[in-house]
Amino acid sequence: VVCPSCGAALVERGAHLFCPNRDGCTPQIVMRLSHFASRDAMDIDTFSEKTARQLVDAGLLQEADQLYSLEKEQLCALERFGEKKAENLLKAIEKSKACRLDSFIYALGIPNIGTKTARDLAGRFGSVAALRSATAEELTAMDDVGDIVAESVLSFFHDPRISRQIDDLIAYGVSPAADRAATDSPISGKTIVITGTLP
Repeated sequence: VVCPSCGAALVERGAHLFCPNRDGCTPQIVMRLSHFASRDAMDIDTFSEKTARQLVDAGLLQEADQLYSLEKEQLCALERFGEKKAENLLKAIEKSKACRLDSFIYALGIPNIGTKTARDLAGRFGSVAALRSATAEELTAMDDVGDIVAESVLSFFHDPRISRQIDDLIAYGVSPAADRAATDSPISGKTIVITGTLP
């Protein structure tokens, strides 16, 4: 059985079939880019799945870090990309550089990491550097992080290609910051239960 998009032989994992052609399967590339730019991630306004597909097809994008090297002339040369649309996209990309740490962690697309776990990881480690050097023991000591999630995080950050991409994102000026207001609060990390009635 082969991938209907790129023709690569599919790999069976449990009850599911996966295309292993990460770098050559256009739908995978488009979905990674769309996820990176989505509202809960880097929140790049005007960057849709359709835009991602157009930029991938034009050979301008393969990985998320390449978003930050796009130039106005490249965009204006594309069909249905006027000067105003190009400017708006570039402004949104620039604005996304100042992002919350949990949004950045979620944007990276670490397997088994949703928005809640991304928030928990941001609160626990406080920086990209600290998360990248986390140990299995530190990860599994967290609530709701078991062996599978810990292994996902460790293998993700130990992938040389991922490390290079994160380094490039930071070099382009992406600066994820922990939400200090949330993590420094006296009730941060606590569950509050209220009984009785409120007026």
